[in-house]
Amino acid sequence: MNCQDPFPDSVVENNDPMSENEKKGPVHVCIRECIDDKDDKSNAIHQLLQLKKSMVELLDAYDEKMSTMHTVAFQNRERLAQSFQDLNHYLLREKETQLATGKDKEIKLVQNLDERVLDLVRMATSVEDMLLKLEQKKPRRWKTPAMNQIKDAKDKLREFSRSEENLEGQMSAVQLREWRGLRHFVKPIPETLYFDPQSAHPNLVLSPDLKQVKVGFFLREIIYEKHCFMPGIYILGKPGFHSGKHYWEVDVGQKTNWIIGVAKESVKRKENQDLSPTNGYWVLRKAQDHVFYCLEASHLCLKMKASPMRIGIYLDFSSSHLSFYNVDLACLIFELSDLPIEEALFPFFCPGIPLLIEDFPPLTLIN
Repeated sequence: MNCQDPFPDSVVENNDPMSENEKKGPVHVCIRECIDDKDDKSNAIHQLLQLKKSMVELLDAYDEKMSTMHTVAFQNRERLAQSFQDLNHYLLREKETQLATGKDKEIKLVQNLDERVLDLVRMATSVEDMLLKLEQKKPRRWKTPAMNQIKDAKDKLREFSRSEENLEGQMSAVQLREWRGLRHFVKPIPETLYFDPQSAHPNLVLSPDLKQVKVGFFLREIIYEKHCFMPGIYILGKPGFHSGKHYWEVDVGQKTNWIIGVAKESVKRKENQDLSPTNGYWVLRKAQDHVFYCLEASHLCLKMKASPMRIGIYLDFSSSHLSFYNVDLACLIFELSDLPIEEALFPFFCPGIPLLIEDFPPLTLIN
């Protein structure tokens, strides 16, 4: 007997196109989505942590920058206050010096005037006596001695007139002559100068703008043989000066040797001369580290604690005065007075002999 399923329609056959696993698909999809969400969340957390870290680092940087700015601002205020204090001290010292100098001059001038008054009184008395004698003597007896006395009196009076002092001119007002000790507050503006290629020794190399000069290894073609220095490795600046007040600056860097100053227009350029005032040179020379010479009639050695990297030169024709300054420290190096200026003066330079690597950079004129 064939037994048949009473519920044939309920027999489950594997005719459904969906597999067993596919029937479980929604669960797997949900799990996968959860995993993906977890990865996205981790990635987001990681990015947020990185962003937070960057923000903290940036805030720290800003905080450090603000602290630095406060420190720099404080230092600037301190330097400014110190500069004004130095300026005030300098003006007080200058005031005391000028007053003392003026008082000394006043005393000397008054004494000088007193002596002249006495001399004039004696002269007036002598002239009065001469008049009385002339009225009493006969013409033949008074002519020669009287004329001699009159001539002497005229000569002495003329001498007084020539040497007459002007008190107001002697006691001049206080002036901030240069900028010594004032930490750049009254520093003059450098003039525009150029190196003169016509005067350059054949071994010197100039920049196209004529603002720099250095020693080269090869002789260049001599175009201006008549005007160039030789054998001295020298060069002049231009323009030259005939009158007035002039100031210029030269960047010497860390060179171990150089020469800077002024020279007469008429100096002999084809001779190996001593750079002295006798030969028409007034210069400052650096021979080695921290050893400087002012080349006068007798060379004066100057002791300096530090070697300046920029030199200022101040020339005053009215007072026949030449000064050299350490621009870095705003202080005087040396000054020369009573220059016998009879002709035009030109800035004078020697970039030095390359002995060390520091000597290869050029001298530079600063505008």
